[in-house]
Amino acid sequence: MQKTPTIFFAGILIILLVLSPAAARITVEPGSAEVPPGGIDVDDEEFAPTWQVPPVRLLTTYILIYCPLLAFPADLIYSSGLLAYLGYRIAPPTVPENRKKIHACIRDQPGISASRIAGITGISRGTVAYHISRLQAGGMIKKVQNRGNVGFFIAADDNTTDKEYTLLHMQNSTEREILFLLLDTPELSQSEIADAIGISRPAVSWHMKRLDFDGVVESFRNGRGTYYRLMPDIPDILKKENKDQAISRDSGRASA
Repeated sequence: MQKTPTIFFAGILIILLVLSPAAARITVEPGSAEVPPGGIDVDDEEFAPTWQVPPVRLLTTYILIYCPLLAFPADLIYSSGLLAYLGYRIAPPTVPENRKKIHACIRDQPGISASRIAGITGISRGTVAYHISRLQAGGMIKKVQNRGNVGFFIAADDNTTDKEYTLLHMQNSTEREILFLLLDTPELSQSEIADAIGISRPAVSWHMKRLDFDGVVESFRNGRGTYYRLMPDIPDILKKENKDQAISRDSGRASA
């Protein structure tokens, strides 16, 4: 029973070869001994012994040679773009789900870096980078870069440079801790900061130089020591950011 389709297609092939006037110009012969039994590929063409070609494939090839009009309906549909149009109408383009997650992450944590977005959303870094580039091209987000710090913000937000730099520094966990420490205790020395957050004095000095350079904190001498305090506009930025993140966390728990 399994040989019936093969015999049927072979019979049709023999009829086409015998009756067609083009058959006299076609010679079917075994492949040469130099051709491997499995056939070889040369660019987009495949060469293999005739007897190894599946009957259905061989029959289809000959039918299209002798009756090319059989391929006309398919060519007409594709060349007219009808399928593409129907596909567009049936499934209009939508914003990918990953892009929504990334945009929401930037909205909830302005100044966030691409690596942190990947860590929070669970999306691979390459995918995050691609969607960030698309969001930037669409004018939905913007990138702020300052002395090695790179973060992303919603483009529609009217942020001052001081706020953007402050939020960039807050992406560093140590500097975030220092800023909120200075918010609670306005004037502290290097030693007091080091003891409060548990890092070395040289490390405190390095972070404070960065914050001082960007105008987030200011240093001043008091006796023999150097003390630090927040610049005048920074406390309001920190309080608002802390409040916004608390609201975001509460809404996240409610939706969950």
